[in-house]
Amino acid sequence: MKNSTRYILSLLLSIIMGVAVMGSTFAISTTYGTGHTTATVDNLKPVVNCSSYEMVIRTVQGIKVYEYKNTTGVTPGLLRSDALEAYAYTGEGVTFYVNVSDPNGEQDLQTNGAGVDFLLVPQGQSPSNPTYVIHAGFDTSTSGDADLTTLTFYAQWTVPAGAYGCFDVYVKATDKHGACTGYIKKGKIFLNPMIGINVTKDNDAYPAPFTGLSFGNVNPGDTNVPATENVVTIHNIDPDGVGTKIAVFVSATSMTQAGGTGIIPAENIKAHVIKANNMTQSYNTHLQNNVKVLLWQPLKPCHTNALEVNFTLDVPTPLPSGCYGGSITFYGLGL
Repeated sequence: MKNSTRYILSLLLSIIMGVAVMGSTFAISTTYGTGHTTATVDNLKPVVNCSSYEMVIRTVQGIKVYEYKNTTGVTPGLLRSDALEAYAYTGEGVTFYVNVSDPNGEQDLQTNGAGVDFLLVPQGQSPSNPTYVIHAGFDTSTSGDADLTTLTFYAQWTVPAGAYGCFDVYVKATDKHGACTGYIKKGKIFLNPMIGINVTKDNDAYPAPFTGLSFGNVNPGDTNVPATENVVTIHNIDPDGVGTKIAVFVSATSMTQAGGTGIIPAENIKAHVIKANNMTQSYNTHLQNNVKVLLWQPLKPCHTNALEVNFTLDVPTPLPSGCYGGSITFYGLGL
């Protein structure tokens, strides 16, 4: 009985001791304190991305004739791709693009008071006094995308009548707090460059100014009578030196008999293009009375790119004898 009692006491003691040991292993003693963390985020200026500027020019009919991208340069294969300087005429559309970032988030560029302007400044003059201020909107597809600091801004602008000259293109971005980038120069554009042609007669060793066509003495029924002024040469003189291309037109009146009723229709005069843009050509067209008839396009500038044309006359029959006279005029249209 005593032994049994000792065993029970020993077992209870072991259990108690075991519990005591386990209890001391998981005992936790803690203390804590509460404080605050603070930081002041500065408002930083927007940043105009250096490689994002683009400009597209479209004709009045909406045809894209010029495109420039900072990343790839001038897009080839367009009508004005090889111009020495981007140019646009009255009524044509010019679209500007640029990416603007704000380290405080793109929302700083979207709210009232924020915005991006494209400024057209006469070449070499201060951007603080622009001739044209073109306000840009942002492409909504760039808002809330993977880049939460950057938006693409664009402005569509129509060249106004009376605009003329070379302009530097600046960009100015302002956030909702009034912080701005200042004036960032991005490119150039020439508005309404002048068009000029020089017409000469090349029948002599030294070309002389063109004054008209003379077919000399003819007989009723004669065909393909050449003008004594052949070859007639038209030069695109590109007065502003921007690389403008032109379309060349000619308009004539029918030749009427002095003091009589005889008429040689303008349609009896044929123009035969033999050279243009320094390449041999073979193109025929008949003139029309008081109608501008296209001779060639596009004619490039530079003396070697001149348009060379021969003129011939078919004399109607019957036709009263006498002296006949009319007029002929050449036109250049900027392309």
